[in-house]
Amino acid sequence: MTAVNRRPDSNQLMEINTKHVQTQRFAAANAERKRQLDEDSTRLLELVTELNAELEKTGDAEVPLTAAGKVRMIERLAHAVEEKMKLTMAAP
Repeated sequence: MTAVNRRPDSNQLMEINTKHVQTQRFAAANAERKRQLDEDSTRLLELVTELNAELEKTGDAEVPLTAAGKVRMIERLAHAVEEKMKLTMAAP
């Protein structure tokens, strides 16, 4: 029997199964990360839209305290989105 036709032994089967399971876990982690990115991006758009509407109402007057809080929230959320975008789970 040649090496091409030989069936994998139990150690090779275990390695194949381990790699398959690991690949599935990485795919699941990436799918979850993408879902979180979509959620965070939607929330970020909502906050920016709210802030823009609030600032249009006040015009050139003083910026309300609620706007400052939203700006901080937008900054934190934008930073979190940026960090999540850098992460990608891949099999070694």
